[in-house]
Amino acid sequence: MKKNFLPLIFLMIMSSLAFSQRVYEFPRMRLGIEAGLENSFGANEKPSNIRESQPYFRYDYEDFYYDCGFMVNQLVFTKYYFGFKPEYSLNLKFAVSSGIRFSFAKSELTADRSYYLWKIEESHNNTNYLRIKSMSQNVYNISIPAEIKFFPHKSDIFGRVYTKLATVINFTFANDVSVVFSNIKMEKYLPEIKKEFKNPSLFYGQIIPAVGVKIGRMKYPFGCLELQIPIHFSEKTRLSSLFKLESVIGVGVKTTLYIPYGNDKLSYNY
Repeated sequence: MKKNFLPLIFLMIMSSLAFSQRVYEFPRMRLGIEAGLENSFGANEKPSNIRESQPYFRYDYEDFYYDCGFMVNQLVFTKYYFGFKPEYSLNLKFAVSSGIRFSFAKSELTADRSYYLWKIEESHNNTNYLRIKSMSQNVYNISIPAEIKFFPHKSDIFGRVYTKLATVINFTFANDVSVVFSNIKMEKYLPEIKKEFKNPSLFYGQIIPAVGVKIGRMKYPFGCLELQIPIHFSEKTRLSSLFKLESVIGVGVKTTLYIPYGNDKLSYNY
């Protein structure tokens, strides 16, 4: 009797454990709405027509009376973007996504005093300058990202760490130049100044590794926050006419809101 009783107890325990397991499932597809920024490091790229105060006559007659100064150096080029991307879970650990992204960036040359000088024309006997308080260039991009995401643990807990590798193709579809003169009468020279500006790179690529955390369960709307470092640029990338990359790496931060949809689901026991 005892020999039959022990296997029966063991079978009852195993059956109880099996029935106590619950099935968790979530949709494979979701739509992501993202926003972020990228910081690239470098310095101003000064057009050859610009003249600043020279150190050896910084406090001489011209500098003192006419208040001609130096440019404020721009060390970081910041690009802001937003976009949309569908994401698809291949399995419990890997997900892929692609979409479209729109971005905006601004580079600026400003004077640390009242103005700096822009050479407008030169002859054997005379050189004429414009007084400029600041000039800036806005750059607009359309980008196509392709990403693969890896979750070390398959369980979809509320907070879940992941790593990611992305490639991004960027296309510059527009840029515009604006100038603030110290005298409104000088604005007639704006078209001539614009001719001296080099265009940003029409196309350039990026490779972006990242680490992030998912916040929320994937069967409901949830969010992701990630740090992108280091961002690698394709060679000879010109982000702006007024900014030059001194290092081909950058850093970024991105947030994404995901909205799950569809009947195709992944599931696991827990």
